[in-house]
Amino acid sequence: MFAFKKRFGKNYDSFEKTYNTDSQVGDSGACATALLCGVKGRFETVGLDDSARYDKCQSSFNSRIPCLADWAQADGNI
Repeated sequence: MFAFKKRFGKNYDSFEKTYNTDSQVGDSGACATALLCGVKGRFETVGLDDSARYDKCQSSFNSRIPCLADWAQADGNI
């Protein structure tokens, strides 16, 4: 759970589920991808969508997804 205190003293809470598409127990890389890119991926992958597999390197070439840093760089904020 993340708790944020904004102006005017109001609290805002949010709950995120970051499980993977192929596993209910997520690893840190795939969970970070879900939070920063908005797309859930497979267990043991980072920055890739569901079509990529950790044991098939060829599948990662067309599976890369943009994330928060890419969006900020495209807007000229980085």
